[in-house]
Amino acid sequence: MRSPTKTSVKPIVQLRRERQRLFMNPVVPDVLNRLTTAKHVLVNGDRGCRIVPAVQTLDPCIEQVEGLKKIGLVDVPSRTNTVMAGLEPVVRRLLSERGYNVIPSAPVPRLPVPDLEAVRAHGIVDRPMLDAIRLHGRLIVRYGHQVDKAWLIAQTALAYPQASIVVSVARRAEANRLGEQLRRWVRDVTVLTGDRREPKTTGRVVVAMYRTLGLPALRTAHRDIYIAAHAIESLGADGKLGLDEAMRARYVGLLSDSARLAPRDSDELHGYFGFQEVGIPAHGKQLLPVDLVFLRMGGGPKCAFNGNWFELRKMAVWNNPLRNRRIAKLATRLAAGDYESLARDFPAMAGIAWPRTSCRVAVLVDGPLQALPLLWLSPDWHLTSIDGINMKGLSYSDCRALTYAARPQADSSSVQVVTTAALNKLDLQQIDVLVRADAGTGGIQLAQTQVVVDSSYNRRLLLV
Repeated sequence: MRSPTKTSVKPIVQLRRERQRLFMNPVVPDVLNRLTTAKHVLVNGDRGCRIVPAVQTLDPCIEQVEGLKKIGLVDVPSRTNTVMAGLEPVVRRLLSERGYNVIPSAPVPRLPVPDLEAVRAHGIVDRPMLDAIRLHGRLIVRYGHQVDKAWLIAQTALAYPQASIVVSVARRAEANRLGEQLRRWVRDVTVLTGDRREPKTTGRVVVAMYRTLGLPALRTAHRDIYIAAHAIESLGADGKLGLDEAMRARYVGLLSDSARLAPRDSDELHGYFGFQEVGIPAHGKQLLPVDLVFLRMGGGPKCAFNGNWFELRKMAVWNNPLRNRRIAKLATRLAAGDYESLARDFPAMAGIAWPRTSCRVAVLVDGPLQALPLLWLSPDWHLTSIDGINMKGLSYSDCRALTYAARPQADSSSVQVVTTAALNKLDLQQIDVLVRADAGTGGIQLAQTQVVVDSSYNRRLLLV
């Protein structure tokens, strides 16, 4: 008789959010030490000054790095065993990877379904932003130069008429101007600049400078939505005090899509406003929603590097038989809708909610030379390339395969192979999955018309 096997019990870690701090019980030091950022500081030396990176914890209670041991080498400073509350998704993932069962912190109070008709009566509705505010407790809204920031705030007030809102700004002139703009659409608006007698009551929507967010009449701790008109400016010393006052609110940070952030500013931005983002390039428009899945592929023939990077790319990527077979299997099963076999052979693809019985798939390659091995594996695939493919040096069979693959596409269900040079010909709204099989490591260069869609567009592109 076999003895019963002992089942291992995973340790439990409970997360608790208090203001802008996230507590772990019990504390896992390994996770805390992973959550650091870099702040460049000026260090005096014997031969002048140097700017060196100093490790700084993502702890809202620690503003400066302490314990600078050596020039250029900084130890992680002592901390209060907390991290920024917006980093909870990262903390949960790190704990899960280490075998812990995680009890998440309590969610923020729910908001009702937005009143879109009340918004539509005054102007264009940006529904992706309104839905994101309802679904997420922390949100970053990236807006284009054609977007009226005041109308974004007004939409939030009109869509959620029962929610009390505070809008934080840094300058007095901006507070007064924003208040006047909001009164065109919302009646109950109060402006607090700190240069007048403190009011006894405030309206449902308050535009306040950072230094006035602690006034008792504002009741920041009981507000439902906190909107930072300038997300980066709100991370200053005065702005952080205001963020800490809003204890039960949803946090929404408005950020121009032209803003270029330093790594430390980006870390702090996500630490306070979370990782959920929505793009509003223009009113009534949104950025194409994209889900990202990474598939790790290893193996294949050994490649000796002789100093020629082009030859190494050909051997390791383009002509790697194992890699090409897996790409062909992945794209073919996506196009056929064989999701059961797909989840078995590619575990990272399990759990994805597929929109239809089969997917329209495009495979991105560097050029026709990389497309050839894939086309030999799947002759029914279609090739989208620039006009006039250079076939010099290719065999007759290779030229014939490229010519046949570049035929006009009659069946939209077949897999489409797209070269990077012809990427502007690809309509991303007409495909469900884009498999990036090229050897590039940076971002994909796309035209604005390819990534901007109507706000009513509700399908998502899966990028593998």
